[in-house]
Parts: sequence; C-alpha cells; structure tokens
Amino acid sequence: MNTPKLFLIIGFAFITRLLLLFAFPQQDTDYYIINTAAQNLASGHGMGFLRSYITDLSAFSFEGLRLWPPLLPLLLSGFFKIVNNSQIATTFFFIFFLLIFFYFLSKLLNLLKFTIQTKSIVFLFVAINPELLKTPGLTDLAAASYRDWE
Repeated sequence: MNTPKLFLIIGFAFITRLLLLFAFPQQDTDYYIINTAAQNLASGHGMGFLRSYITDLSAFSFEGLRLWPPLLPLLLSGFFKIVNNSQIATTFFFIFFLLIFFYFLSKLLNLLKFTIQTKSIVFLFVAINPELLKTPGLTDLAAASYRDWE
C-alpha cells in the first residue's frame, strides 16, 4: 500500500466522520449548553444559559458557563455573530477541529513509525466508530487535538 492510498483512506475517514456528525447532530446537554452560552454571548446576554430547578419549574435563573473552558464558546459566539446561524458556526468548528485532530493523529502515527497498513486501520477505526450515537463533539475533538499536540 502506498501513500496515495493512505490519503484516500484518510479522506474517506474524514468524510465518513463528517457524515456521522451531520447525521447525528450534537443535541446532548453538554453541547446544548455550550451552544446556548455562545448564542447568548453573541446576543449580548453574557456567556451562560437559563436554568430551571426541579423544585419550581416556573422559576428561571441565569447561570454563567463555568464547567468548560471559555475558548470554544468565545470562538463559537464570534463566528455565530459573523454568520448569524448557530448550525453553520457549529459545523464549521466540527470540520476545523476534525481536521486538526486528523493532522495530529497522522503526526503521532508517523512519530510512532506505524506502517501504512496500521495507519489505515487506525483512521478507518476513527471514521467508523462503533458507537454511532456517541460521536465526539466540539469539546471532545478540541481536547483530543490539544492532547495530540502536547
């Protein structure tokens, strides 16, 4: 197997992962909170979200985003402000962080001197994750990219 075939496999893995991210959009609590905080910041309401409590569902309070590092919501809110569409902003960052993750993964595999066949298997495994509904979101891809970068 030569290098052009590996690039085809990496391209296939990248496109497959993108299709999975689009087919199963991130609507879990974590992603919803991050996206809401970014939209609120872009709207001028601060980086946070409205929260209700089980004891009184009619009472709402604003809670600042404090469980995640602020870089991703800041970037998302800035890009959201430019395109005025949260889906496009989130999709752009999915693609961006996926590219970074794939780049550093290939650097790591080269550093470990894996064979082209092994690299192909790794990229195909990353692309065709058996947990289709638990695809990595923005924070997961960013964290994995950062971890690979260290």
